Amino acid sequence: MKFTRSLFSNKIVNEEMEDIQKALVRAHSHFTSQGKFEDALKISNLLAINLNKDGNFNLDAKNQILKKELCEQNEVTEVESEYSDQLNEELELFFNTIGKYNLAKLE
Repeated sequence: MKFTRSLFSNKIVNEEMEDIQKALVRAHSHFTSQGKFEDALKISNLLAINLNKDGNFNLDAKNQILKKELCEQNEVTEVESEYSDQLNEELELFFNTIGKYNLAKLE
């Protein structure tokens, strides 16, 4: 796991989470500039749910089942929570949309 200094809070954070947050903020800006406010709101909700107290993006398991039960290697485990369907839909929309743009510009 690599760490980097966050552009959003000037704290040391997980590099992958920082990249996801940058991509979400850029996608939000794009949707807003295009007048796609419903899509921008979905990203705002996703960010709001997953920001920590310092303002950094952080995906934590909402359901603690995985911490209690050990999984064998190569075992498929599905966890359902109240956010699963909504998060999956929002991530699918995000990655389907972002795939249309040059990902190199996001770095």
